Amino acid sequence: MPRSILADTSTMATSIFRQALPSTVREIRLHFSPTQANQVKSLIHSNYSSIKSSNPDLPILFRESFVGTPARAIVRFEYGVEKQVSLEQAKSSSEIESLLSDLIQGKN
Repeated sequence: MPRSILADTSTMATSIFRQALPSTVREIRLHFSPTQANQVKSLIHSNYSSIKSSNPDLPILFRESFVGTPARAIVRFEYGVEKQVSLEQAKSSSEIESLLSDLIQGKN
């Protein structure tokens, strides 16, 4: 039975965390409010060890902000260039992972 196209794109989006990230990525920061802590904690539990094993020198920071502070992901690239994406609409850890993947690959 053939796999659906949707399943393939989902796998492609999440596969970036199972391998070494581009060398231009210098840091990943996740800022989240206590109301969104469950999605981010789920992402940490399911992917942190694989990300760190593939990228041992990459700083990955998780910051809990004040209530009302918008959740966002920030990726710092070489030469101090930072790109960010809002995580406010993300309903699951897989959506957060997909948003991060798009940000790292330059799709945002």
